[in-house]
Amino acid sequence: IDELSKSNDFIKFKTSSDLENHSYYSIYFYRTLIRSEIMHDQVLPYLTKNYTLKDLMSQLPVQQLTITSDSSKIISKLLQGYTAIQYGDNLTDC
Repeated sequence: IDELSKSNDFIKFKTSSDLENHSYYSIYFYRTLIRSEIMHDQVLPYLTKNYTLKDLMSQLPVQQLTITSDSSKIISKLLQGYTAIQYGDNLTDC
């Protein structure tokens, strides 16, 4: 993720649900590769609750969701226009 962050087009941010208790999501995506209306309508509203990644998957009205710790798969999917979401301090699964 750090290498991808060098691109001006790469976006990464944390939700502010509860940073102190590590109940937040980190979101990563390429701005020009995703449709912003999908992000705003079908993803961001669900990030206001403290779902685990597995629970979040069952809530999101988005197809082709997967949880992985394979960094090459995560990078490949980001470059294809997917969004990566991490929960709390879990730095391996997206």
